[in-house]
Amino acid sequence: MTVEKNMDSIKPVDDAKPLDAKLGHNLHAASPAAATERPGSRGLDRCALMLYLTFPLANIAAAGCLTFWALLRGGLKVRSGMLAYLCWICFFDRTPERGGYNFCWRTGITQKLRASFFWKWAARYFPVRLHAVAPLPPDQGPYIFVCHPHGIFGISPMTHFGTDATDFSKIFPGIQVHLLGHSAIFRIPFFREWVLMHGHGSVGRSTCQSLLRSGKSIGLAPGGARESLESGPKTMKLFLR
Repeated sequence: MTVEKNMDSIKPVDDAKPLDAKLGHNLHAASPAAATERPGSRGLDRCALMLYLTFPLANIAAAGCLTFWALLRGGLKVRSGMLAYLCWICFFDRTPERGGYNFCWRTGITQKLRASFFWKWAARYFPVRLHAVAPLPPDQGPYIFVCHPHGIFGISPMTHFGTDATDFSKIFPGIQVHLLGHSAIFRIPFFREWVLMHGHGSVGRSTCQSLLRSGKSIGLAPGGARESLESGPKTMKLFLR
């Protein structure tokens, strides 16, 4: 079932009054009107934003080109290696169902990648901020974090749960959260490795149950790819099952 809402019927918020709203019981959102901008930082923020927005599409294209080049122009060893890699991705690898590479979490690689400066610059552009309005004790978890709407690029779920751009690890210490996405992402050679190193995983019942049973929290963006393709100005389409 498809539900369409015309956003023109929603009364706009007065720009002079910053939006200050609770999201559920544990999260809080603030509008750009409540933020302060540092002089000289706008250019860096825009550059980081462009990296943020083009990162998936540009790198998927680059990964595809590299794969085709290796299969078409590579030598026997390169082709054999690529075929073995593709078979491993499609038939044997279960890393996406575990929410990324465990050794990257243990060695701190995932934490460093998620806290990279360019993610923070991109979050600062909007700005996107995360505030706790209630404590989330790690020993009472795991937790399920849900972010809606999905949007074209999934900026909000990626910022809060796929990276540490809004200091999730400091606001909710001791909680390891895995952002889960479409399984097709993890069939793209090379690009999938970068995503897995950030601690992302494929969304599915078995993945969710496995992570939650092991005490790890998950981040979800309902609507997924289908809703993102229907994103448009002043209109929100929901797909309900």
